[in-house]
Amino acid sequence: MMLNRNKQWKFELRWFVFVLPALAFYLVFFLLPTLSSSYYSLTDWDGVRSRFIGLDNYKELLSDKMIQESFKNTALYTVMITILQNVLGLGAALVLSKAFRGVTVIRMLIFMPYIFSTLLIGYVWGFILEPNIGALNHLLDAAHLGQLKLSWLSDPRTARWMIISVTIWQCLGYSMVIYIAGLQGVPSDLYESGSLDGAVGFRKFWYITFPLIAPAFTINIVLCLIGNLQLFNQIYALTGGRSRLRDGIRGHHDLSARVRKRHSVGLRLRIVRDAVRLHPFYNACDGVLFAQERGGNVMQLTFPRIGGIVGKLALWVLSIVFVYPIALVFLSAVKSKTELANNPFGWPTDLTLDSFHKAFQTMHYFRSFANTALIGGIAIAGVVLMAAMASYAIARRNNRFYGSIYYLFLAGIIIPFQMAMIPLYKLLLSWHLINSYQGVVFVYFGMLAPFSVFLLSGFIRSVPRELDEAAYVDGSGIYMTFFRIILPLLKPAVTTITVLDLFTVWNDFLMPMLFLSNNAKMTITVQLSAFQGMYFNDWSLIFAGVCLIVLPMLAVYLFAQRFIISGITAGAIKG
Repeated sequence: MMLNRNKQWKFELRWFVFVLPALAFYLVFFLLPTLSSSYYSLTDWDGVRSRFIGLDNYKELLSDKMIQESFKNTALYTVMITILQNVLGLGAALVLSKAFRGVTVIRMLIFMPYIFSTLLIGYVWGFILEPNIGALNHLLDAAHLGQLKLSWLSDPRTARWMIISVTIWQCLGYSMVIYIAGLQGVPSDLYESGSLDGAVGFRKFWYITFPLIAPAFTINIVLCLIGNLQLFNQIYALTGGRSRLRDGIRGHHDLSARVRKRHSVGLRLRIVRDAVRLHPFYNACDGVLFAQERGGNVMQLTFPRIGGIVGKLALWVLSIVFVYPIALVFLSAVKSKTELANNPFGWPTDLTLDSFHKAFQTMHYFRSFANTALIGGIAIAGVVLMAAMASYAIARRNNRFYGSIYYLFLAGIIIPFQMAMIPLYKLLLSWHLINSYQGVVFVYFGMLAPFSVFLLSGFIRSVPRELDEAAYVDGSGIYMTFFRIILPLLKPAVTTITVLDLFTVWNDFLMPMLFLSNNAKMTITVQLSAFQGMYFNDWSLIFAGVCLIVLPMLAVYLFAQRFIISGITAGAIKG
């Protein structure tokens, strides 16, 4: 009996070894600092000493009129962005799930803004909405609609809608891809049966398609709610930290800043609880995409007709709307400062690369490029391997213990990094990891692990267990089975995680700015952020710097976009 218990403990220990590395980094460098921050919110902490004061901080926050206004703004942003992003994302997915010439290009263009950081997007849209030389007001002048010109980011009434519009522009492509994944998993024989029962047009969509894409709909709604409740980067990027957005918008800034010290966790705990309940919905689509790869029968999309040529023309117009701000960056970068002020949205008449030369030198491009590549390479390689190992144990050991670990990782998707920021800085300082590459890498290990585990565990669940059993029969152990059988099958999902994590690290400026004080170790995006104070009026120089950052990621995206879409499809829906 004792011998059997020892064998069982050894067996379970082998599985736990798979989870331990990712779980350790996640707990130490993300979750525990978050819990520390929650404790500090109940104290009068000055950064050195703390005194327990209970709920006094919360009472002070809730009695502040500016905070009350910020809650209203957050509710407005959350509701409006969630509704509009999902309605437009589902509409685009319904059309773009149908095969026609150019559909891949349109999907790519709509998804493209998602790969850029909010800092770069803030520069681009800040220029477009600038009241004096901004492209939007110049376009209104050219159309003889000068009476409609506004200070788009100065007036709270218009600023709110500009923030909503920019956020939807950036994130719509991601929602669209998830909906496409759900639509491609609807079996075609259900539509044939529905047609025989008299379901046509909208009735076919409402009674067949919509119920079967419930997992995609649920995932999109929850991700939108989580992202919009944490909405800060878009506002900060558009305003540059200045008080350009007064009244209600300023209140949202004030709340986001105060939350760094006094964190209300009640709402986030409720979101975690609701996210945990999503798990049964995920299982509804298990195996659909794997069946596709094996030649299974998948639906040919049927939805209400939108008008043939007119519909396709509308899609191309929509794709131009998505790609134009990005194209504007490259056009503006090769203009002189004078031409950019006089002709902000037209083709350049006199090409110049002076701004690129100056930006190249000011950013210390080669050095900052190497710093970013070093940090990103180590962080991504480590987190992908650790997340794949943890996901394998979570997917194969289907019990309460590993289920709890899965939901623990899932909570990390919901918690914003700002909540762990101050305790994490204190931790790295005590371990002498401030201003070191390894400190930033360890934080990335903890921060990137949750979504990586979420996506990879969903993919592994679709891999038949018979492959593991056959390997065990042939004498392979758990470790050999994973590295020789399972890991090679994860190539689509691993490629997706690698590319998405690369975008995250490459575009990130908050963590390197916080944890790296030596300019010689700064990453490429932090170098660009310095332009905001040094050369804020020289838009051509700023856009040249943006181009130098965007071009490598644009090349990666163009090469890997099909892997991104297929990987998100396979992992998010099946997870």
